[in-house]
Amino acid sequence: MTSDEAISAHREWKNRFRAALTNREILEVAKISSDQSCPFGIWLHGEAKASFGEHTEYATCVAHHAAFHQEAGKIAEKVNLREFLAVEGMMSRYSDYANASEALIVSVRELFRGRNGNSI
Repeated sequence: MTSDEAISAHREWKNRFRAALTNREILEVAKISSDQSCPFGIWLHGEAKASFGEHTEYATCVAHHAAFHQEAGKIAEKVNLREFLAVEGMMSRYSDYANASEALIVSVRELFRGRNGNSI
């Protein structure tokens, strides 16, 4: 797992939500809301925890990752209800989802900076 892979995968959610609306897909809200279902979450709660779970950067990243998935789950609910305008609003630039996404990106970068020996 690299920081770029983790960040890219989480940025891709916007496209997934829009595609689900367009294609009338039903999303798995519980899975999307879980911070332990995606590859990064599995790594974060497994290998990463064993490697540097006692460090502040790790705890911060776990919290931001969980917050991101909670916001993504809220959007998934609206996607399933076909609430197009609500989804767009929830993904707008200053939304809770955008803020959670940005916080996650920053904390992933900090975590990986430490993983590479620069701050942890």
